[in-house]
Amino acid sequence: MSEGRDRSDVTRRLHDLVRQGRSWSGNERNCCFLNTGQTRFANISGVSGIDFPDDARGISLVDWDHDGDLDVWVVNRNGPQVRYLRNDVPQDHHWLAVRLVGTTSNRDAIGARVEVMTKGQGRGAKTEIRNPRSAIVRSLRAGEGFVAQSSKWLHFGLGPATEIERLVVRWPGGDAQEFTDVNVDRHYRIVQDSDELKQWTRPQPAKALEPSDLDVPRTTRVAWSLLGEPLPFPKLTFETFDRTSESVEFRDGKCVLVNLWATWCLPCLKELHEFTQGADRLREAGINIVALSVDELDPSASGGGDPAEALRRLEFSFSTGLATTTLVDTLQLVQDELFDPIRPVSLPSSYLFNDDGHLIAVYKGSVSVDHLLADAATADLNETARRAESPPFPGRWFAPPPRYRLLKLASDLLDAGYLDEAVEFVATNRARVETDRSLPRFYARVGSMFGDGKRFEEAVKYFRRAVQLEPKLSRAHFALARTLEQLGRYSESIDQYRLELENDPEFAEAHNRLAIALIRQGQFAAAEPHFRRLVQLAPESATMHQNLASVLARSGKKDEAIQHYRKTLELDPDFVNAHVHLALALVEQGEFPEAVEHLNEVTRLQPTAPDSYYFLAQVEETAGNVNAAIEHYQRAIELAEAAGNRDLTTKIEGRLRRLESR
Repeated sequence: MSEGRDRSDVTRRLHDLVRQGRSWSGNERNCCFLNTGQTRFANISGVSGIDFPDDARGISLVDWDHDGDLDVWVVNRNGPQVRYLRNDVPQDHHWLAVRLVGTTSNRDAIGARVEVMTKGQGRGAKTEIRNPRSAIVRSLRAGEGFVAQSSKWLHFGLGPATEIERLVVRWPGGDAQEFTDVNVDRHYRIVQDSDELKQWTRPQPAKALEPSDLDVPRTTRVAWSLLGEPLPFPKLTFETFDRTSESVEFRDGKCVLVNLWATWCLPCLKELHEFTQGADRLREAGINIVALSVDELDPSASGGGDPAEALRRLEFSFSTGLATTTLVDTLQLVQDELFDPIRPVSLPSSYLFNDDGHLIAVYKGSVSVDHLLADAATADLNETARRAESPPFPGRWFAPPPRYRLLKLASDLLDAGYLDEAVEFVATNRARVETDRSLPRFYARVGSMFGDGKRFEEAVKYFRRAVQLEPKLSRAHFALARTLEQLGRYSESIDQYRLELENDPEFAEAHNRLAIALIRQGQFAAAEPHFRRLVQLAPESATMHQNLASVLARSGKKDEAIQHYRKTLELDPDFVNAHVHLALALVEQGEFPEAVEHLNEVTRLQPTAPDSYYFLAQVEETAGNVNAAIEHYQRAIELAEAAGNRDLTTKIEGRLRRLESR
């Protein structure tokens, strides 16, 4: 696997962990460390007030209120997503702030370096500090820390120093400027190639910033989401109480609420009771409910309740049935695609669909009839109006929400083993997925799964779709060719192997399978160059030399065939077929002693195989070694009888009688 793929896989796994609610820091509070000027830092997290449990990510330092000390902006993964920490630590030290403007270098002066040298240590000290190590140095960088950019004002904390000896700016490119008329506790703006050190006056704040208290929402067992765009949904199938399979039906003008419940779930029963009480209102609004019990999916948790009896007592008058594993898994996959962090389907849960079978709202926990009626009323809203209704708070959309990843959802169905459901979902939404660049890979994967299930005709159909959309899709032509071979369609498979080799001429297995397919068609001359290429690609492979030798022998190139048989045995001395075929070639050339040597090696490698001795006996007979031939015929007969192979026994006995009668 390439390094890029390794990184992609690691990123995906980390993302999955985050989606499951994991934290980078394991719920560790934020930390703050003080540079003591010595070899160690002091942990001042608690006294600094920065130790919030926010799971912070980016941090930006800026003198936000222009009072000479640095304040902090923090971006968090949890709420609040942005936090401002104003620095109000009392101190009487001094500071300097510099803003650079590039001219011949880049406009923001990124890469510039500013050195500030102070005089004395305060309290009237007159000693000049000329050791370069006493300089305070700051560099202007584009980006600091993780996904953060601090202010482009370079801030210098001067401590007790009251005078500045000089300030040196080293611009990107190497030019340097030096200034000596610099005062402490000032903001200065410096333009490249200008000798002017321009003091900047901070603006008066329009309104003083006051600290605010974070209003942490109370955790509840109820959550809901009205989707900004209806989500096309895979087919939902359930069982009736008489064990027949039915699909959730969607009719013109009717919304459908699929409700999951259990007899042991008291909030579920209460919710079903409320649906019963509001049945007339729900029907008048065109809402049907399909209440599906999950009791049988987890018998250990059910307590033996009878779903049908429970519904009868409630006088529930809507559609009912039993949830299947496939249905719950499908709901889980969609829920995982929609929401972070990932949480298992809970009870009660409800899913509201419009008359097209598209999901428009999700309810975790009980939903009231009034709430359901309000959400169903949005089913016919246009995209703009619906998007305005979907957030639970007022505001403006900064950008349109991303479109649903329908092909990702279909791939998740494949991951879960729901091949037919995934195929049907993509076929239903083909117009919406046809521009997805991963569609060819999806089709190829579907083809592979059909092939694994021995559904070869369907596999061929989807492999063809994959290569039609992306002719250079890696290994797709090869997979199609292998499937065509399974159907005995060798001529078509040959064409696909050749297309695969156009994409990847070094693909050894494609050369090998193509050569084998050509041999099956009797095209030995056409197979030869592919076996030659395989020998080049894998010169240390005994099998490749053996295959090439066999084709050369069939083409009448005996001498070259013998060379490759010998190379095969050099690489693998126990390669039985190579010994046998080399012996055959040597017999044709009249080299009986060497042929016998190889066949003796075959009997050593296969001491209980009657064919080995039978073939050896025939060669000895042809070479005129009658006694040796009789001995080997007799041994072959013994082994054939022991194996119960009567036909072979009779055949060898006839050959032996003819030899003995000479």
